[in-house]
Amino acid sequence: MLSLLKFSFYFLLILIGTASAELPKGIQFRADYYERSLEANHLKGKGNAWVKIEDQEIWADEIEVDFQTNQGIAKRNVRLTRGSVTLIGTRAQFNIKGPDAFFENATLSNGTLVLTGDSIQRLDYGEYEVSEGTYTNCNTNLVDPSHTGECSFDWKISGRRFRLTLEGYAHFYDVVVNAKSVPLLYTPYIILPVKSKRQSGILMPSFPFTATLGSGTSIPVFFALGSWHDLLVTPTFYSSTGLHLAFNYRYVFSDTKQGAVNLAFLTRRFSDNSNPAVDDRSRNRALGLFGEAAARVYNVYSFSNSRSHSKQIISYVSNPYYSFDYTGDLGARADLGNLRSQLTFTRPGDEWLFTAQTQYLQSLVVPRDSGVDRGVVAQLPVLTLSKATAPLLGQWLSYEVDSQFTNFARTAPFDQLATSPAPGIVNATPDPIFLRTGRRLQLEPRLVLNLPIAAGFQLQPLLKAGTLVYNFDYPTFSVVHREYVDVEIPFGLQLSKVYETPLSDFRKISHVFQPRVVFASSLLQTEETNHPFFFRDSQSGLSNPRFDIVDQLTSFQYMRFELINRFQRRNEQGDSERFFWFQISEQYNLKTTPTDPRYATALGPIELFSALRLSSYSLQVQGSYPLQPTTTLNGQLLAVPVSESFLSVGLSFQGNGRTRALLNGLYRLSSDPGLNAQIATFFFYKELPTFFDLEGYVEYNFLTRELYGYHVGFHFRSKPRSCWSFSLTTGRNAFRTQFANIGFSLDFGGVGGI
Repeated sequence: MLSLLKFSFYFLLILIGTASAELPKGIQFRADYYERSLEANHLKGKGNAWVKIEDQEIWADEIEVDFQTNQGIAKRNVRLTRGSVTLIGTRAQFNIKGPDAFFENATLSNGTLVLTGDSIQRLDYGEYEVSEGTYTNCNTNLVDPSHTGECSFDWKISGRRFRLTLEGYAHFYDVVVNAKSVPLLYTPYIILPVKSKRQSGILMPSFPFTATLGSGTSIPVFFALGSWHDLLVTPTFYSSTGLHLAFNYRYVFSDTKQGAVNLAFLTRRFSDNSNPAVDDRSRNRALGLFGEAAARVYNVYSFSNSRSHSKQIISYVSNPYYSFDYTGDLGARADLGNLRSQLTFTRPGDEWLFTAQTQYLQSLVVPRDSGVDRGVVAQLPVLTLSKATAPLLGQWLSYEVDSQFTNFARTAPFDQLATSPAPGIVNATPDPIFLRTGRRLQLEPRLVLNLPIAAGFQLQPLLKAGTLVYNFDYPTFSVVHREYVDVEIPFGLQLSKVYETPLSDFRKISHVFQPRVVFASSLLQTEETNHPFFFRDSQSGLSNPRFDIVDQLTSFQYMRFELINRFQRRNEQGDSERFFWFQISEQYNLKTTPTDPRYATALGPIELFSALRLSSYSLQVQGSYPLQPTTTLNGQLLAVPVSESFLSVGLSFQGNGRTRALLNGLYRLSSDPGLNAQIATFFFYKELPTFFDLEGYVEYNFLTRELYGYHVGFHFRSKPRSCWSFSLTTGRNAFRTQFANIGFSLDFGGVGGI
């Protein structure tokens, strides 16, 4: 009977304890077992105990709350969270009506900031005092909250007492600074920022060095302009060339609106002669300080409620020599030694695609009389309208349409090359500005015949007709047009088979075997006029530069043979991937044209392409071997025919983290000895479990038996978001210039990026 009374009493206490109406407003409480004293207004919970007080939550094995004194005690596996702040300890005392709290054997984390101590006392929300503690940064996203204090540290500050304000500053007393577990420095007092948000401030300096610029000192200053944009100002003073001042502005307003603006200014002035090291003092410096400048603007904008988008790129240097020593200021470079600036607008639709573009290429060619046309051609504008494949007269016939209008404008005069014209450029008149100026309109409709054929076979004849209309202003105003009609008949056989294996990553392997034969022929091509734009020297093979390869209409007829093998794997989870591709092809030209390398010989080269990917390894092989040797070069007979061929092999490995390795080899045999190559390049980056990562690169030419370039680097960092880093890279670049770069940075959580 007594046991029944006790059970009833405890059950009544549980019912009373769980009644939320009895708890003060703003407090929630739960646990596996409850004890509640109504007389003392005391509540105790055991087993997965949890209490929520306004915007903070506390978990522990046991929690007691005295509602008369407004004090609480949490024991064993204690964890308190409020916003981004987490406090973990073995025992805690807290106030349910105020911010004060006291944790024993505690760890505090806020973003990447981590504090540990024998005790941590919260004086106010965001203000703490730590005794016998440590302070460091840690990538807490990779660590279980209960083990934050055991995070693998790059650096650590140990001290007798800390007093800090989150998003403010920390005062440390009797401090020892450690790298890993090695003590480096003692100081009786230090003050440091403890901010996890993006903050403006001075970053750690770096000390670059190159043979042409000398030793440098760089002190970056970061400005957090807002949550979506920032500015980095980096002044660097080089002992040989003076000041380099860089401004890097970034913004990420949304996924559809983002961009960057990079501006750079040099005290250095480049000369107009062939020696970029000469400081041309005849040229004044802007504002009395800057001699050269570079700009790189990149912006992407997508229109709301539409698939239309626009991209803007502006690249500019005040002198072509700028690219020799300051490539980091230029961004991505276009081919043929120039900088590309362009503005594009794209409006895709279900059936039509419209694009508008303007493009300007700034020449970076600097030697005079080099035989290279420095007169840059701008395309203002390029308008394209394309029609996707659409049915015509039922399912057997479909059509496509491409059209493009381009206005070519020259912004600089053509180089006078009368003394040593380069291959492919003919100085036909004293001022051949018409060579690449004018307007071109291309219209190309295509008809595709979808013939009903047995399963496994493919036959889709293609008829392509087009017209090219030109409007030239030089030497006189004229309109020229050309028409062409081509036919292409591909016939293929596609066989496939699926194999099952016991391997988990290759549970099913699909093999597609596809031999193809393609017949193509030009049915109609109107003759070129006598306009200088179409000038060609039949003996030397030299011609005026065209707008595009499509302007070189060559009568052709060939049979192309292709053998394609594709292998695709599927794992146990159902994910699929093409892991092997092997293709070999050969072309037989029924018509040959010595002035067009595509159809110069009757038997074209055997072409090979293969790609293999297995786990972290990938291999790519590409090659070409001629069945007929080349007998002429620029219209001149070769003393010994040459079988022009090449083979390129690339092997890569991608490990965990940043670990990777690349090995590439190139063999090329050309009728022009200057293009022969036997080059091997090797690059690796190894993420080591020690104090540093290792990087290396080497490029060696077996033909000339010399190193084209090499470098080795040591990067003292070990985590994806390391708190400090020290890098040393030294080597020789492709210009055979020795260089060394030294950089050091220490991040206490105060400065971040977008």
